[in-house]
Amino acid sequence: MAHLVTKTNIHHYEKQMDQMFRLRHQVFVDEMGWDLPMARAGREVDQYDTEDTVYILSLNQNLDVVGSMRLLPTTSAHLMSDLFSNLLDIEEPVGPTIWESSRTCVTLDIGQRGKINLVLSDVFIGMTEAAMLLGIEKVSFVANMQIYPSILQGGWSVHPLGLPKRDQFGEELVAAYVSINQAALHNVRQNRGILYPTLNYTNPHLQEVA
Repeated sequence: MAHLVTKTNIHHYEKQMDQMFRLRHQVFVDEMGWDLPMARAGREVDQYDTEDTVYILSLNQNLDVVGSMRLLPTTSAHLMSDLFSNLLDIEEPVGPTIWESSRTCVTLDIGQRGKINLVLSDVFIGMTEAAMLLGIEKVSFVANMQIYPSILQGGWSVHPLGLPKRDQFGEELVAAYVSINQAALHNVRQNRGILYPTLNYTNPHLQEVA
């Protein structure tokens, strides 16, 4: 199940937040080899992990993190304006109803592709449900062109913000945003084969009582 973590309920997720930061280090530093200077002691935390940051966590039956995504308000510091403005061929959309997604990842020890897809589905649908709950109308992002087609097929209406460009490592990146509305939620659920709400916005331990 996907869980929405904000500054109002983050105190219920101390263990899961630590697991998420360790998962991010495992995926982005250990596996992908990103040079992230603020990553240390097996945890990947940066200047964008603030009290205003919102997280989507996919938890398994043991309430352990198996996937995650970060959402940043574009009214304050975020990656596209600070680090990826070179990808923009048009003005970046910013505002209180426009947020940016980043650091999407899943556990590396899930061996079967179908299970990985289930976790990603949980994160993607959870993000869409969370965006609607929070009044977010657009979610911007930067994606590698290798995974961009899967985003195009996700069910959202995708709007490129520029042509793909290569970074200093030769990786081809594109900046874009997706529109969030009831039609997008319906389409993402249909495309992922999950037709029921998945988002939890309370306390993860309440599931142990149910």
